[in-house]
Amino acid sequence: MINKGWLKPIGSFGKDKRGQELSTNTIILIILGITILVILIVGFMIGWNKILPFLNPANVDDIKNACNIACTTNSQYGFCSSGRDLKSDNEDLKEVTCNFLAQKKTIYGIEPCVSVSCDNIVFVELAAGEKIEDKCTGNEGKIIQGLSGNTFMTKECSAKEEIASPTAPTVYDNLIAAKAACTTAGEKVSYKELEVTKEYTCAAGDGAIPAA
Repeated sequence: MINKGWLKPIGSFGKDKRGQELSTNTIILIILGITILVILIVGFMIGWNKILPFLNPANVDDIKNACNIACTTNSQYGFCSSGRDLKSDNEDLKEVTCNFLAQKKTIYGIEPCVSVSCDNIVFVELAAGEKIEDKCTGNEGKIIQGLSGNTFMTKECSAKEEIASPTAPTVYDNLIAAKAACTTAGEKVSYKELEVTKEYTCAAGDGAIPAA
């Protein structure tokens, strides 16, 4: 006796196959989605340069060579002021100078340059949220530099303005000389009489003042 369950329509086999393919594709997409989500979470938690170091290639050797060239060519700007972006396995620094790396970041092996003078530059410590211009007090006429986060900041501070000392009034030898020096009516002039300093108020006819 023939089992009728085996006698399925020919078209039903095609439907079962398409259903299996759809299920397989769905599972693959779900797995891919979960994998990408895990990679994103790990990347943001521990840093992309830890899991994908080729995204953040170190350039310490390139910076070192550039600093050596600046020193051997006696380039004061190149060694003291030119900003360079340094990338290492531990940190990224923006706009740092060779002088700063040689003085404050000796771990990178950049040597100080004895043939180039950076004496007019002062390094300052910047707290979080602190502005570099606030460090100009006491550093007037200097160039101040410092790290704000991972960005190197530079500020040229204005020279301190000197307040001129008040000029002492002229004391004339006698009253005649004092009157001759008058230029406007009411002006006060000083003169000496018997070693005593006296004051005279200029009037019409004195010095350059027209007579009434």
